[in-house]
Amino acid sequence: MNKIAKEERNRGRLLEDRQRVEEELRNAGQDLESAIKLNASTVADYEKEMRRLENKEDNLKKQINDLRKQIGEERTQLNNLINRISSEAEDFALNKIQSEQKKIYWLRPILNLK
Repeated sequence: MNKIAKEERNRGRLLEDRQRVEEELRNAGQDLESAIKLNASTVADYEKEMRRLENKEDNLKKQINDLRKQIGEERTQLNNLINRISSEAEDFALNKIQSEQKKIYWLRPILNLK
């Protein structure tokens, strides 16, 4: 009888151990599932952020190219303006010199200059 009671106790302990191990296994499975889901969402978030940053980089590159083009156009306009002002200043100076030369030419006989 003692042996039967001992086997019953051992069976009870084994059953408790089995239930405890099964519960730990379920918990570990749930933890693993949660970790996999978290990892998947983290990877998805990372990929989404990478796409956002790549799009932002593409937009910034486009803006830089547009600004370079605009700078080139404005540089051309500025050079054209400088050339026009330089030409007009040269024309003005030549006209002023010619005007003064004409005055001297007409005043020379009056002032008895040779």
